[in-house]
Amino acid sequence: MRHDGYVDNQGDAVIRLDWDQDNDDIWYGDDDLLEYRGEPFTGEIVQMGADHMLSQDFFTNGVPNGMNREWWPDGSLRSEGLVRYGRAYGDHRMWHKNGRLAEVKHFGDTSSLTSVEEWDEDGNPKRR
Repeated sequence: MRHDGYVDNQGDAVIRLDWDQDNDDIWYGDDDLLEYRGEPFTGEIVQMGADHMLSQDFFTNGVPNGMNREWWPDGSLRSEGLVRYGRAYGDHRMWHKNGRLAEVKHFGDTSSLTSVEEWDEDGNPKRR
């Protein structure tokens, strides 16, 4: 089932698919590109819970490209990070179930991991 999608803040139409409803038409091709009905997919793919999103990923021509997010079953944010044409970029954050920040991975301009910071569920820094 193809969702209607929406118009983004730049005025472009965005196709939104649901992993669970559209899974027969979504797959990774031999070239590792995400395909929808046999063509590299451009748009947003979400996975829905009972009353909110569980994940949200953006693709351009079958390649991850944009902000990717995951939510805990209670609706609180679990993780988020920017991907530019398949490569991690900037800060990628993960949260504990209690809402406290668990980890921040810093990626440089070449997608290289430059640093990692971690905290326990009480907010105390973990030693590496």
